Amino acid sequence: MGVVSIVLTVAAVFSVSGWIILEKARYFFERPVSSIAIEGSFDYASQVEIQQLLEPLVDRSFFSLDLMSIKEALESNPWVSEVSLYRRWPDQLAVQVVEETPIARWGKTGYLNSRGERKEVDTNRSLAHLPLLHGPEGSALEVAYLYQQMVAILRPINLLVAELVLSDDRAWRLRTHNDLVIKIGRERPIEKMERFLLIYQQVLDEKKENIAVIDVRYDNGVAVQWREQTVNTLLTQSNVNPE
Repeated sequence: MGVVSIVLTVAAVFSVSGWIILEKARYFFERPVSSIAIEGSFDYASQVEIQQLLEPLVDRSFFSLDLMSIKEALESNPWVSEVSLYRRWPDQLAVQVVEETPIARWGKTGYLNSRGERKEVDTNRSLAHLPLLHGPEGSALEVAYLYQQMVAILRPINLLVAELVLSDDRAWRLRTHNDLVIKIGRERPIEKMERFLLIYQQVLDEKKENIAVIDVRYDNGVAVQWREQTVNTLLTQSNVNPE
């Protein structure tokens, strides 16, 4: 009987201990959220709007939260790239927000992120310092790629891209930060701009303040329209009609 009593006592102790552990675990998971910490930089996204979206979660148990739905709701914000949610002991919900990185404006109500994806927002006036890109529907990735190529080509001559447009008839036009307009045309834009770079460095650099428009649509040269003249100058090896 002594042995049986000891066994029963030990079993009872383990049973009680298991119940206590389960109760503590249940309390841990069902403990309500008392506060929410929103972390990250907010240059474009509204921290207030994010806070308002999360406020209904206060006083709800962690176990009842659908973290995936919360994450998806937050990431539906066009200024938000990624959201991470985790519990901070004992009862705080921590929300880490990573904003998108805009590289250019797209039209009047959009922008392109660092992956070349087009995002639509109410207004992109907060991005007025960024270049303006535009093109037909579905051309965002193509325009973003050529923009990056143009930035690299123009860097040696200290010109910045202020605007890059792909027209509906597939013709490219570029405007620099000092209002120099470059007509690129439809074919081989990178090749033409590389040729423009050489001619600019060899001939046009000293006259850059007086240049209004450069037409690089020619096969072997460029046409220049001067700010103080109405007659164009053709710098080319052969007179070939532009596109």
